[in-house]
Amino acid sequence: MEKIFVEKVLIDTCIFIDIFRGNRELLEEIINLPNSFVNSIVYMELVQGARNKAELEKILRFLKRR
Repeated sequence: MEKIFVEKVLIDTCIFIDIFRGNRELLEEIINLPNSFVNSIVYMELVQGARNKAELEKILRFLKRR
C-alpha cells in the first residue's frame, strides 16, 4: 500500500472540545502530531465558546503552546 504524505493537519474545534473535556489520549495524539495548526475560524470558535474568564484563559494558554 502506498503511503500518503500530509503536509499540514488542521485541528478542528470538535477535537479541542474533546481535549478540554478530559480526553487525555486524544491530547497525547495531538501533541505528537507534526505540522498541525489551528486556523482563525477554529480559534474564534474556541474563544467565543468559553463559558467564563477562567475557561477562556485555559483555552488561550493551550493555544499559545501550539
